[in-house]
Amino acid sequence: MRTCAGGLLVRGRTLLLAKRSDERVFYPAVWDVPGGHCDGNEAPAATLVRELHEELGIAAQVFEEVAVLGEPRPTEHGDARYHMFVVRGWTGEPQLQGSEHSELRWVSLDEARSLPLAHPEYLQLFRAALA
Repeated sequence: MRTCAGGLLVRGRTLLLAKRSDERVFYPAVWDVPGGHCDGNEAPAATLVRELHEELGIAAQVFEEVAVLGEPRPTEHGDARYHMFVVRGWTGEPQLQGSEHSELRWVSLDEARSLPLAHPEYLQLFRAALA
């Protein structure tokens, strides 16, 4: 089973989403939260910090785990657990690093509703994170 961690970066009444590159094997060209796979026995919180640095060039400082989501399409992609964190404090300005994502965008909840999202439970998480 894959174990992953993702960060919902919150700034005011907006969240930072990243559009997955068209070439991605899992969920190409949809909007996702930054994050990635745990390496070996790496704890999800450590994965979050590492992935946000690798993907956005930031250092997460204030965050809490708020949910663990299952893989929405296990027959296609295998079983996975996605540890979701709300991130309210970091140093640095988020910028794309590498080619995993093609775009970053700060979005309101209404804007997120109109985007193709990587996971069907994201809107519920977004709503809770912005409450």
